[in-house]
Amino acid sequence: PGPGKFKERYAENPDQARAYLQYTWDKAQQWAETHTGRAVRLAQALTNWALDRPWKGRSGSYDRAVYLAHLRIVERCGKSTYGASCRELAELAGVGRNTANNATHRLIKDYGLLAIAKPATARTIGVADS
Repeated sequence: PGPGKFKERYAENPDQARAYLQYTWDKAQQWAETHTGRAVRLAQALTNWALDRPWKGRSGSYDRAVYLAHLRIVERCGKSTYGASCRELAELAGVGRNTANNATHRLIKDYGLLAIAKPATARTIGVADS
C-alpha cells in the first residue's frame, strides 16, 4: 500500500482499492496513448516528409537514415531538444559511427534540418521547427 487515496481505500477495503488502482492506471494509460506532445507530432510529420521525398547525392540514403534516427529519438524522449551520441544515432540508422557523425554535420550545415541548440562539450541537437 502506498500513500494517498489508494492507502485510504486500502485501509477500508483492499479489493476495492486494487480495483481503483487498476481503473486509474487504465485511464492514465489510455490518456497517454491518445495524447501526443508537440515534439512527437512534429517528429511524426517530419518522418512522413523525409520518407516521401528523394534524398539526392551519394550520401542521400545515409543522410535520410540518420535524420530518421534523430526523429526516433525525438519521439522516444518527447522533446525536440535532446542529446544524442554518434554511436546511438549509428545504431538506430544502421550505419557506422563516422557516417552518422558526417551525416549529422550535413543535416545541420547543408540541409538546415537540425540545429545545435546548446553548444557545449557534449552537444545537444534539436530538430529545426521551420
